[in-house]
Amino acid sequence: MFFIFNSHNKISQLGFWTIGALIWNQEDCFIAFLDTNSVRVDFIWRDSGANKLFMILIDQNRKKLLAVVPQQMMRLIYGGNLLGGVFSLNHFQIEPTYGEYPRYQEYSLLRDDLMIKISNNAMFNRLADAIISWFPVFPLVPSIKSLVEDRTERKMMIDIVGKIIRGKRKYSRYFGLLTLTSFTLYLQDESGSIIKMKLHITDRTRHQIVRTVYAIKRKYIIFVSRVKLVHLDSMNILISTKLSNVEFQPRMPEAFNIINMPRRIFNSV
Repeated sequence: MFFIFNSHNKISQLGFWTIGALIWNQEDCFIAFLDTNSVRVDFIWRDSGANKLFMILIDQNRKKLLAVVPQQMMRLIYGGNLLGGVFSLNHFQIEPTYGEYPRYQEYSLLRDDLMIKISNNAMFNRLADAIISWFPVFPLVPSIKSLVEDRTERKMMIDIVGKIIRGKRKYSRYFGLLTLTSFTLYLQDESGSIIKMKLHITDRTRHQIVRTVYAIKRKYIIFVSRVKLVHLDSMNILISTKLSNVEFQPRMPEAFNIINMPRRIFNSV
């Protein structure tokens, strides 16, 4: 038996609004939507272990949403030039995740109770530049204080923003045209807490390496995506992966909050 609800009644808790109606089947835990207003494609990842293609989307409130792509649409999504774009998404379903999260080296990229299931009839309609210009680029990020105090020992990958209060270049290794450089950074955010991060950068032109050295010297604010939260016996640390991306001086609310913090807080470290 199916029930029809007003589109805002059930969906607001998922982090985005629908234009159309909602169909809810209580027995099968199945929800189908006609439309969403807009989402940004933040990341696309093929989990070879699960043989599934996942998409991580960002809604207009900066909440991350998990989507899974059916086998027959994998090639289309891979070659569809979707990454970073802002789209309205039509004709899809919402299903429980049943613990099937996208993983990299046993670390979950995102955990949620529900995920979007892209159907064969799903349509990604790219939105106008006027909409894209104001749509969030960066997702919500946890505070460093919450990461330092985390005792769940779940293997999670998270995004982080913080000011470099100190750091150093550890080593560089050369693999043909590629240079792998390791940095140790200490980041602080508006919570006042500090966390250690091991940042590994692989660079063909060495441009990113030079920028990181300069960022340490100038104590830049950086955003780093998809880093491992590692629970050690004495502390929690962050370790970047090949999936990580670094943005210097990001334009996002958390960065502006750090900029507006009293300088004495950072000087006390």
